[in-house]
Amino acid sequence: MKKDSSNRKPASYICNPPEVQARVGKKVYDRVAKQVDKWEAVEHSHPYKHCPGIEFIGNVRPLWDKAAKRFVFKDYTLGTAEKYEMISGVISSALLLYRLLVLFSAKVEVEPMEDKYKCIWWVVLRHKATGEYLQLGEWKGAAGTWTKYYDHKELPASFKRDTLALMNELTSKDCPHPYDGLVAGSVA
Repeated sequence: MKKDSSNRKPASYICNPPEVQARVGKKVYDRVAKQVDKWEAVEHSHPYKHCPGIEFIGNVRPLWDKAAKRFVFKDYTLGTAEKYEMISGVISSALLLYRLLVLFSAKVEVEPMEDKYKCIWWVVLRHKATGEYLQLGEWKGAAGTWTKYYDHKELPASFKRDTLALMNELTSKDCPHPYDGLVAGSVA
């Protein structure tokens, strides 16, 4: 195995549920269902082919506010890392995929074997209120989101609000699995 020559410290993801934990109740299911209902999973063979004229880019990504413990949209500038964490430090791409499968009837798109390099999988959701698309997936092993926008200030207000709410549900400590109040990422 190649040794990591960077000076990075080993870390754990912020969203890292314990193996066994307390079950969630109906209130949590209702809260999450309210957010999930604002989106629909769309099938696509490639992120650019399903949505003609839309090129998904990674310029607009919510950041995790370390103090508030939730996602926000902020400009990523020098010093931002002290207060905010990128998605890739909040949730693993594997747990993000798992939770998307738990919450949505999403068809996961996977790169063909000969094209697998930087991006292995993605899911595209359509925001019902605006018709805008949100792509969730992985890039070089890191969880991420993509839209067609270049700046978070361009996002339609309801799309922006609902994207943050969805990301907060996907990374919550009580994101529910359909089985008996189980938290997605823990075991019964």
